[in-house]
Amino acid sequence: MKGSNMKKRILAVLIATALVVSVTGCAGNATSSSDSTSASSVAESSDTSTQTSADASSEDESKDESSQEESKDLEANYTKYTLDGDLTQHMIDMSRLNEGNKVRLANVIKKLKNGEEVTVGFIGGSITQGTSAGNDLCYAKLTADWLQQTYSNAKINYVNAGIGATGSYIGVHRVENDLLSKKPDLVFVEFS
Repeated sequence: MKGSNMKKRILAVLIATALVVSVTGCAGNATSSSDSTSASSVAESSDTSTQTSADASSEDESKDESSQEESKDLEANYTKYTLDGDLTQHMIDMSRLNEGNKVRLANVIKKLKNGEEVTVGFIGGSITQGTSAGNDLCYAKLTADWLQQTYSNAKINYVNAGIGATGSYIGVHRVENDLLSKKPDLVFVEFS
């Protein structure tokens, strides 16, 4: 009985704490308790009250101006998709986590331009596998098809090692057998 009551008390404290944290987090730009205390003591004096409201409105105006500036910056940095499907420079910049050794990629492109055989491998989860899109419309197949169309003299070998419902933890255990054993020249990795 004592253990059960103790568990209930701990649970009640945790729930109360979570509730307080969530309510506090949802408060947004609400004034702090010290701001409201000083505002109420200032409200007692009418002269000071007028000055305080003027200060508060100028603070609000400066916050509005800074918010407008921030939104303009965001608009400049986050250009929307174009209607014709072109990529913006921002999209390209955000897509690169690590460019790696560019010489190796240049060598693959040279092989493609020379009409040589190139193996393109993909490893990942359901997106790579093509769940919902199907084998012919998954990004891996579309990418391999694009390479073949762009470098029509080259022979593109396509390896799709995507398996749905698998993350990188499982992928690292199957990469050797499912992908690297095929000796890919170019590898795409997607785990989400």
